[in-house]
Amino acid sequence: MTKGIILFFIAALMTSTMSYADSAKILNTQNGHVYQLTESQKTWTEARFHCDSLGGYLVTITSKGEEDFISDKILRHSGKDVWAGATDKDVEGDWRWVTGEPFEYQNWRKGEPNNEKGIEDYLELRLVFGFKWNDVPNAVKRNWFICEWDKQTDTNRADSSPVVLSEKNTGILESTNREENITSGPAENPGEKNFIISGQTYTYYLPLFTYSNRYLTGVGISNSSASEQANVSITVFDNNGHNVLKDSMSIVPDGQETKVLYTESMQQGWSKIISDQPLTGVCFMIAAGAGSENYMADVAFLPKTYTDLHVPHVSSDKSWDTHLFIANPNDFEETVYIDVVASDGTLTVSSSKKFGALGSTDFSLSSLLQGKTLVGGKVKMFASSGFVAYALYTNIKTGARSFAGISPMEPFSGSDK
Repeated sequence: MTKGIILFFIAALMTSTMSYADSAKILNTQNGHVYQLTESQKTWTEARFHCDSLGGYLVTITSKGEEDFISDKILRHSGKDVWAGATDKDVEGDWRWVTGEPFEYQNWRKGEPNNEKGIEDYLELRLVFGFKWNDVPNAVKRNWFICEWDKQTDTNRADSSPVVLSEKNTGILESTNREENITSGPAENPGEKNFIISGQTYTYYLPLFTYSNRYLTGVGISNSSASEQANVSITVFDNNGHNVLKDSMSIVPDGQETKVLYTESMQQGWSKIISDQPLTGVCFMIAAGAGSENYMADVAFLPKTYTDLHVPHVSSDKSWDTHLFIANPNDFEETVYIDVVASDGTLTVSSSKKFGALGSTDFSLSSLLQGKTLVGGKVKMFASSGFVAYALYTNIKTGARSFAGISPMEPFSGSDK
């Protein structure tokens, strides 16, 4: 066989095996929906996040006609198991589509769903079952998947090129040319001040805020401009997205100011900083108590929101735990998907948290693991529109608690997320 023939054969083989690697979008004229097969092996959570980030959702199959179309146009070309967008992770046996559509049409293989070992909560279309439905664990499966859009016009972002989520909503310093009135919001907001910031503005986020009789949160802010005064606004939101504090300060060129943030009642939440000059800064949270908790955690200002963050080192056992703080700076609801990965690369737990506009929450890694032990590993967090997060590593060996801060990181280029 000549070299030319060999090269031709290899090229032909690659063409035949990769023809659906960048699958075409297919219109179903019966319902007006558009579908796209992705030949990328992901967990159910990652697949759902990927479809959400494209403006669609992990495929739902709500009628025999729809399944016949998917089988004929997509599944017969698939050589792998395929995820579909249903789960019963919230209530065992109560299967629900990710869109909230009624879970009425079903095509389970005989004997399924069987929730083997009590951990099978996600729907796959199983190749060896002729793509009949099967329930499997999210934590040990990586499948191909299908994204679906309700209307043909919703697929503008659903092209065949790789989606670089870190380029979406980066908002580097969120610089704009606009006038920002930092007193916007209800007139009864405590600490409200009349302070107008005009022209270019810079926005920063702090995902952690706590104020009580034992906790204080403050900020240390440095003006990065050596020639212009920085006019700075500080807004604190509680976990439900309510504005509970507005404050402001002016910082001389190249100067620095420190301020403790006092709310009128005990609060937990997050903070937003706006300035007419670029800043550097930290949030400090101090626990001052009798005996059990004495620490100070520093959180660096975050200059943008993120769609993908990893906490690179976590643990949860009788000696250690990790506490996570997440805030949604958007003025609309956001869902953050959370994967806990062991040090050997095994996906241990998948979860999600839904946030209202400007909402936030904090929770422990142990609450996600529900009794499981994790010594070393990482937490991966994804959201389609952007969020901010912080983690505290907790030493509980002696009953006393001390904290070390962990700043989540964006994956470097080449992440297999």
